[in-house]
Amino acid sequence: MISTASRSLLVYRILYFTLAMLVIFFRILPLSHQTGALPGPDLLLVLTFAWVVRRQDYVPIWLIAAVILAEDILTMRPPGLWCAIVVIASEF
Repeated sequence: MISTASRSLLVYRILYFTLAMLVIFFRILPLSHQTGALPGPDLLLVLTFAWVVRRQDYVPIWLIAAVILAEDILTMRPPGLWCAIVVIASEF
């Protein structure tokens, strides 16, 4: 059987992944693209840093790298560039 500590880690990892995919989903939706509007904050970066600062063991670095790389690919940014920056910053 799985212990309660391992189960809670798994639940938090699944919760982070689900919230990240929800943020990415809303980011790629074509909602009100006004010219000249200021861009909003990167909510996935804020979510990741808040999670890492609060509890580092809940979100492993491989999960952060996978989620940010998926965001890079889905938003058509250069794959791996933003992922490397976020991984380095979250490890710092």
